[in-house]
Amino acid sequence: TSLVVQKAEEYIGHLKNESEITIITHFVPDLDATASVYFAIKYLEGKTFSEKESLIAEYVLEVDSGKLSIDPENPLGIASLWLAVTDEKSDKRPWERDNKALIEKGIRFFDEIIKTLTDFPNPKQADFGLAIEGFDYEKTKIKNDIEAYTLDLNEKSSIHTVSLLNYKDGGLEFVDAIFTKNPSSFLWKYWVRGDRKNSRLKQGFIFNCAHWDARSIISVDPNTPYNLKGLGILFDRVEIEKLLLKQSKDDIIYGFLNNDNVRPGIRPGFHRNDPWYDGRGFQNYTIIDAPRAGTALTVAELENLMLNIPLWNLYGEALENKGLNNFTLDDLCALVSPVFEIIKNP
Repeated sequence: TSLVVQKAEEYIGHLKNESEITIITHFVPDLDATASVYFAIKYLEGKTFSEKESLIAEYVLEVDSGKLSIDPENPLGIASLWLAVTDEKSDKRPWERDNKALIEKGIRFFDEIIKTLTDFPNPKQADFGLAIEGFDYEKTKIKNDIEAYTLDLNEKSSIHTVSLLNYKDGGLEFVDAIFTKNPSSFLWKYWVRGDRKNSRLKQGFIFNCAHWDARSIISVDPNTPYNLKGLGILFDRVEIEKLLLKQSKDDIIYGFLNNDNVRPGIRPGFHRNDPWYDGRGFQNYTIIDAPRAGTALTVAELENLMLNIPLWNLYGEALENKGLNNFTLDDLCALVSPVFEIIKNP
């Protein structure tokens, strides 16, 4: 979005005189994709961008970087409204949904956002979403989702207070953590970050994990001076031990042979074909996601590892010392193997 707003002439200026243009984005477009399409269309229609468009582009970039939290007391915002638009409880695959209708609704949505900026110049302010005209169904959906989050909190979650390293100032600091099994709230990640009422330290749940079948996503709030460096490869260390019981080392490193007897190869920047993604690079180790094929680790194993912070800090140091481009599966397997214990909720 920022590129379209700031450098439209450089990137798409040559298309201005074309009689027909096709814009392609991914299925079920998120806020960033929708905004990019919107601003590209407006530019090609002759729109000159102002401070308003720049403000929205900055807001969208912040959301796309994972820096959004939602205050349960003021939940209606640009990002939460679009999440409500795109959320759909159905068995449809992303490409089976009416993606054209989503884009068309997104264009109307951003038209209303630009109008709202006249009276509400800060897109982050608490009442901005409420002031957007229309989208009443989505506004009600968000308010109802608070009830789903309350159920997730009280019946599906364990809450912890842990010490994380402040990578900016040094030293350990207490933060609140929440681990939830199969959250039903579609805004769960955003509620937990903004939940200063139920978190023990009243700063929101900075460290959080959502578990689903064979998949867990773990994150820390990227607005804070903490990260999860080392935890992703610690997960992968234990995952590899299980995989080696059923797969060859070459299968794990390079992937399975296809019909042409060719392996897909190592995932660029990692130590094997289908590792735990640990947030390296742009996301600064603030998010971790399971392998594409799913994980063989149990919820109990994952939560033991998440709470063994000294161990994953050691793994992070080993990764730092070796360097991303030189860190191999053998280097990972040479690190100390974790010993699992029953972790009690403190």
